[in-house]
Amino acid sequence: MRKYLASPIMAAALLLFAAPIFSQKPDATTPKPALATPEKPESTEPPVKRSSTSRRHLDARECLRLPTNMEIHRCSLKYL
Repeated sequence: MRKYLASPIMAAALLLFAAPIFSQKPDATTPKPALATPEKPESTEPPVKRSSTSRRHLDARECLRLPTNMEIHRCSLKYL
């Protein structure tokens, strides 16, 4: 009998306590905060093109032509 009685009591408590939360509506008179847009400084200089310093995209097969493993390893470090 207790488990059957607990369920309706819990449902009633939920409705009593949750009803005020869901019935609240925001005021139309409250102004919404404006989104801050960062202002970009106007520069007269053209953007600087940076040179690519990464060599990862280059082909490192030339290192395989070296005679010893140590030389191959040293050569391959340039491409990391």
